[in-house]
Amino acid sequence: LRRQRQMCKETEYTEYTPAASNGSQNAAAILYAPVDASTEDTTSAIIARDAEISEEILTGLDAGAITKLSDKGIIVR
Repeated sequence: LRRQRQMCKETEYTEYTPAASNGSQNAAAILYAPVDASTEDTTSAIIARDAEISEEILTGLDAGAITKLSDKGIIVR
C-alpha cells in the first residue's frame, strides 16, 4: 500500500468499510504508513485527531468518511 487508508475503531482499528454495520463504517483515524496486517494483528502509527490531510493521498474516501474524520478534527483538503 502506498497511500494512506482511513481506519475505523471497534475495539481496535480496522479498515474503513462504508457498507458495513459492525462499526467499521465509521472512519476514526488514518493509517500513517503502510502495514501488513493481512495474516495477524499488528501495531502501527495512526493520525487520530487534529490534522490536515490531502485528499490525494487517501484511498477509499467518501463523504461519510470525510464527515466522521472531521468530527475527530481531521480535515481533508
